[in-house]
Amino acid sequence: METPQAETHRIQPLPTIPALKYQKADVFKERKSDQVVPVSPRADTFQYQFLTILYPRDQDNLPPGPSATLEIMAGVKPRLRPKDTLVLIDNGKEIYSGRSLNISAANLDPGQHLLQLAIKRPNGDTIQESDTITVYIQRYSTLRNQAINRTK
Repeated sequence: METPQAETHRIQPLPTIPALKYQKADVFKERKSDQVVPVSPRADTFQYQFLTILYPRDQDNLPPGPSATLEIMAGVKPRLRPKDTLVLIDNGKEIYSGRSLNISAANLDPGQHLLQLAIKRPNGDTIQESDTITVYIQRYSTLRNQAINRTK
């Protein structure tokens, strides 16, 4: 029905873009002899945006504490994938393997420690490594203790 005040409008069709066509990854590849041979899946190219030690900082001097326990905070983005494992390396030796981003490294000897984080797959392959930081755990000093006792 038309009314006397009605106007006629011509509407242009909306521009459309055809959907993208994609090829599904073939798990099987056919040969000319009609044999079906499995093709190995593509290598996992996933990369974390960053992996770092948030605390302690590089070149920190840390006083000796109870059993020289060092609290380490790791930063990973995006979140650690379910099958991946976080590894803490101290002077080239793995001292922690797990999923926690708050790591307690107990019984560290006084002196220099080169700390690095790594993320590993279940098969043990390393996916990514952080920069190495250097921290120093101070030694107990009898001179320091004597100076404290004199001030009391």
